[in-house]
Amino acid sequence: GSGAAAGGAGADASAPTEGGFDVGAAAEAEATRAIEAGSMASQSFGDAAAAAASQIAAVPHTPGIDGWMPTEVVMRAIDALHVAGLPWWGAIGATTLAFRFALAPLFYSAIVNGARMQKIQPQLKEIQDRMAAAKNAGEQSREHLLALNAERKAVMKRNGTSLWKSFVPALAQIPLFLIFIWALRGFVDIADTVPGFHEGGMYWWADLAARDPYVTLPLVGAMCTLATIEVNPNIQDNQMFTAKQMKNAFRFMSVLFVPLTYALPVGIHVYLATTSFTMLLQTGLLNSRAFRNWLGLPPEWPMKVNTTGVMTSANPQYVTHFQGLKAPPPPPPPSTAP
Repeated sequence: GSGAAAGGAGADASAPTEGGFDVGAAAEAEATRAIEAGSMASQSFGDAAAAAASQIAAVPHTPGIDGWMPTEVVMRAIDALHVAGLPWWGAIGATTLAFRFALAPLFYSAIVNGARMQKIQPQLKEIQDRMAAAKNAGEQSREHLLALNAERKAVMKRNGTSLWKSFVPALAQIPLFLIFIWALRGFVDIADTVPGFHEGGMYWWADLAARDPYVTLPLVGAMCTLATIEVNPNIQDNQMFTAKQMKNAFRFMSVLFVPLTYALPVGIHVYLATTSFTMLLQTGLLNSRAFRNWLGLPPEWPMKVNTTGVMTSANPQYVTHFQGLKAPPPPPPPSTAP
């Protein structure tokens, strides 16, 4: 005992002090408190994460729907709506509408971008004509073409337009389409273990894992797509095809959709029909002047550009909607000098 006391006294005597204060002991005590505080914080965070995980796991869900990959997120969303009380076909349709609604800002941005692009179409056409004239005259130097391209980009930047904004909605829909197809295929694969999925439809298409015996849902989807083509005013002549040629091509693809997809399960066709109907509704709303005014869009779309690059419209309010828009000056009268 006396040896230990002597050792302790020796240690105390050798410890650094400042004004009678043991600096080493204070530092050690502070480090210990920091470690304990960090341990408590880590334990609290771990407890909170475990509690959140247990709450998520406690949400009722169908066995076999696990994970948080994009396909599984869609499956969980459909399952959650079904657990909330919707029939399986209603849960599929409601989830489809929810994800389509989530893309609405992208569609709005593309529509505004299209309106702005049509506002500057005469300027862009003038630059394109100069580029074509330079190529025809043999002025194909890299510097000259880069200067014209930079001028085109500057015009677009000043007006807040971008070529990519018009394609973003289409690009976003492709992965969403594939995710939904894979998710619904996942439901079909585990349909025997999903309570009520085989009876989750209606009438003769009650079994969501089987095909529609009368091909009604594929026909509904095709008819909605055809109607969308007919009411879509944005299909116009371009440098390669006429509007009639493009509409005929789209009509053919819509009809071809039926024999290509008729054998798919009903659950997938509920998604496809809902998507087609949503596109028809969206196009119809955009044709409504009241709806476009509510969104702050031009009252008429699209702006037509004639062969001289001048914007025209059946509704003059569309032209005056963009302030500062002026037609190019008329050409000078022909000279009468001999």
